[in-house]
Amino acid sequence: MISRRSGSIVNMASIAGRMTLTPNGTYSSSKHAMVTWSEVLKYELARFGIQVNVICPGRVETSFFDHETFKTRAPRAETKYTITVEQVSKATLQAIARNRFMTYVPWTFGLMVWAINTFPWLVKPIYNRLLQSRLNSYYQLPTPSSEKQEVNGILS
Repeated sequence: MISRRSGSIVNMASIAGRMTLTPNGTYSSSKHAMVTWSEVLKYELARFGIQVNVICPGRVETSFFDHETFKTRAPRAETKYTITVEQVSKATLQAIARNRFMTYVPWTFGLMVWAINTFPWLVKPIYNRLLQSRLNSYYQLPTPSSEKQEVNGILS
């Protein structure tokens, strides 16, 4: 690409690379790193005519969610916003054609990222409740009355 002085690099990140998503700290961190690395590449490779595109989809219908850890989780309302691989593919081709650095699929996720970063004092309290709700549903946190432990047949 450098000798040809043209080309496109497309990095498939995730909305988790732009917004914190509990309980996926490692996943979110790696996707955030990919977004940052892509931005660096964009500047470093521009002189060679190479464009860099980052695609940040939400939940995509793939075998990723066939893993047992997803099957054992309580259903969440967010799953109704699952998108298809075809939607991601179409958005990716449009991003390349328009040389758009960052593409959110669906595009409304871009609005969410913008709102969180532009109005944190307004949006963060609501967003924090969503993240805590996700944690509570994944880990089925005990209520104070169910925290009693049985030791040798005696409740403590």
